Amino acid sequence: MDWVSMIRALIITRIASVIYVRKFNRKKEFRKREFEQAKNKKLILENYSIQYERFDFWFVIIWFLFFGLVLALYLYFEFNQLDVFLLMFCGAEVLVLLCVLHYGFWKVTIKGEKILFRNSLGGIKTYQFDDITCAVKKECGELRVYSGNKKLFVFTEDIDYLYFDIQLSEKGIPKKSWKEFKRMRKQRDEP
Repeated sequence: MDWVSMIRALIITRIASVIYVRKFNRKKEFRKREFEQAKNKKLILENYSIQYERFDFWFVIIWFLFFGLVLALYLYFEFNQLDVFLLMFCGAEVLVLLCVLHYGFWKVTIKGEKILFRNSLGGIKTYQFDDITCAVKKECGELRVYSGNKKLFVFTEDIDYLYFDIQLSEKGIPKKSWKEFKRMRKQRDEP
């Protein structure tokens, strides 16, 4: 594999990711308008789920399996032996694949006042909106939900958590900035 082919593959991958991000942002704006229309009609969202896009999950799994297999076969046939580098690469590939499974299992489901959280390993925890003491929004777009000092779950910037965010506001749950939250914790921890 020469450098020109590698650069072409990187450019194609970058173009595809830019197109996908633009599509995601358009979808987010559409859902925001849709929610405002529903709010104006006094419709209450009682049951909904927040999770990663399923397309992302299967796309990443197939991407890692296919290109990992192709690269492993290339390295094996190029050097005609199983060396330490190839075994380390295959181990890293399996480790990354396990980390990507987070996309498939992570999910937050809202059913009335009940919040069901399924973590990356598939374990389910149940919370109530009354359990939430505050939500912290970071500069990067991440939303962390706390019950006292305990972090319940985190919405990363690539998840559309608009409905949940508006529902927190409607229920009067305070939202703080990351800097304000850190300052509050520091003041509380000082003797």
